[in-house]
Amino acid sequence: MRIGIYLGSFKPMHVGHEQVLFKVAELNDYVLFFPGFGAKGVKKAKKQKRNFYKSLPDQAMMTDDIAEKQFRMLRIAIKNNPELSKIKIVMPGETINGYTAATGPVFSAVEIANSLANQYVENNGDLSITYIPFLDMDINNPEVRLYSDVSDSSRVSKSALLRYKLNPEGVEGIYMKNFIPVGIQRGESNASHEYEPAEFETTQISATELRRRIRNLENLSDAEFDMEVDEISSLMPGILSQDEKRKFIKTIQRLDSERRSGVFRDDLPSLPEGIKRYNRNDKGYGSYLEEIMNELQHIKKEYASRTKAGKRYRLEANKIQGAYSEIKKLKRNHEKQYEDQMLSERLIRSATGYDDYEDKDKEFNRDNVREFFDKFK
Repeated sequence: MRIGIYLGSFKPMHVGHEQVLFKVAELNDYVLFFPGFGAKGVKKAKKQKRNFYKSLPDQAMMTDDIAEKQFRMLRIAIKNNPELSKIKIVMPGETINGYTAATGPVFSAVEIANSLANQYVENNGDLSITYIPFLDMDINNPEVRLYSDVSDSSRVSKSALLRYKLNPEGVEGIYMKNFIPVGIQRGESNASHEYEPAEFETTQISATELRRRIRNLENLSDAEFDMEVDEISSLMPGILSQDEKRKFIKTIQRLDSERRSGVFRDDLPSLPEGIKRYNRNDKGYGSYLEEIMNELQHIKKEYASRTKAGKRYRLEANKIQGAYSEIKKLKRNHEKQYEDQMLSERLIRSATGYDDYEDKDKEFNRDNVREFFDKFK
């Protein structure tokens, strides 16, 4: 079974990124999408022993909070589209069955490779039933492919995995068999590591150029501003509505202007993010519960109850974890109910021969009804 990994900074994410994501979904049974929250369009520095972001002169700042807002929007859009159900966005800091996604997404991919290598050694090369971290599933003989530019794929080459201190025997056993870097060719490359060439090409768009265009919005007239925002929106993911993209671009532009003199990373606020409410029998109820679970996880993390300084908040953290567990049960029950309903419909259709009768592809109209009743005269 094939699992695709797609990761990067995506600041901002554009249609070229989206094309890769959709192509990865087309080629694989499951997709793990790891975005990064690190800042772009900034010069990083230390000030008062704290991380400080300085504005670059020619492009808009995209800081961690803006990146998080972008991927929350994308996660909701993906979850509400049944055709994209195989794609799972895993946000930095999100914990799934003991595995926590890293701020730098490549380290989450290395965590998966490490798990594969260890299971390979422990089971004497038998990966017939293999647990995949973050996907949180047992997979039969997995082929995990990580998609990136050819030059970036070197970060998970065999030599790189060994530098990360992965089990050498396990790396030798899984590399290019169960863990496979896939290089997307963009221009010339002098890569010397072993990788699998991608079988597709995508539109080449520069995220840096988009940040430059967003910075330049402040120099335009009102009419020019609206036209340019629409043009930039057309280069951003199609799964987001035009209104969502316009608002997001304006948010980047506004915060870039407000933070021109620089900002401390730990002073970045969480941008307000609305969660659309669903009722129990609504189609999007499962996604709605998962968004609440993500918010609870974020709140619990803020208490840092496992540290010495946050020890006094352990009772509060336990209560939040209890609420998280109960909502998780609700989500599982809802999904089981939905699956049972779908199964029942399929069984009924199969048992009644609904899907197999001779004229099933014929158009159904009044003449068909008349012919049916004529049989009983």
